[in-house]
Amino acid sequence: MYSRSFAWKLGLRSLKEIMSERDGRRVLLRADRPSARFSGVRARTGSPAALLATCAVLLALLIISPTVAASSTANGARIETAPYAGAPLVYRVLTTTQCGSVSLTHGPKFDLTSGVGRVQANASATSAASCRTLALPSLAEAVGYFGLSSSNFTLGSGVHKLKAVWDLHWTVDLKATGAGSHSPTLQTLALVEVIVQLFDVTADAGGNANMWTKTMNRTGATSVHFVGNQQVTVTVNSTFNATHVYQFFTVLEFADAAVVGPGSTTGQASAAINFATGGNGATLVAIKGL
Repeated sequence: MYSRSFAWKLGLRSLKEIMSERDGRRVLLRADRPSARFSGVRARTGSPAALLATCAVLLALLIISPTVAASSTANGARIETAPYAGAPLVYRVLTTTQCGSVSLTHGPKFDLTSGVGRVQANASATSAASCRTLALPSLAEAVGYFGLSSSNFTLGSGVHKLKAVWDLHWTVDLKATGAGSHSPTLQTLALVEVIVQLFDVTADAGGNANMWTKTMNRTGATSVHFVGNQQVTVTVNSTFNATHVYQFFTVLEFADAAVVGPGSTTGQASAAINFATGGNGATLVAIKGL
């Protein structure tokens, strides 16, 4: 199992920096959580589980201002369903070293009209002598998310409970073979998280966050086919100020990774996650309490 505390210590490049460079939008990260970075240590650690855990922790705390600000409205508690107002959120990071390769055959994308998000990601790594240095790992990983940021809204002063309900249908395939006595150097992982986060527009500050997580990881030779069908509800409780304007963010984060570690002259590993084909997908069923 991966260790989030270990991941925080890796010193990787933060999503905050990556997103700021990509489109110049305002990205906030709660100050009470450690930052993390994406690049620079994979060749030294060879541990995809820790790296992907870093992404998962950060994404739960990530706040992005929509490109177009929506007007605020005072609301009593209600349920919102598709079609959704607001702005879609989509992001991806693809990383390879040595004999690693990554492909996204679908998405990531999120449709505000239907509330459906889709992605299909494949990561694979081999031990081919033609593309690697034996002392370094071959690694491939895909990390990203899709979802939405709500229109601006207000609520009466006091404690309110907000919920995001997602209906998830997905498959995971983890495979690793052929490393012989070096089998423990093979690593495969797939991760899914549903994340919700509040943002106080008036105070320009992040609010409470919460997440649901499903992780599958294997070390050594393996052959796993997993079929997931689950409705997930993630809730945040927060104290609201009636004079403040807020936004609500919910995304589904995905990640998969495959590694052939240092010292292995044979072996291959692959990880695939499918939220796109064969009836698979992620539907934001409702946002409750806005």
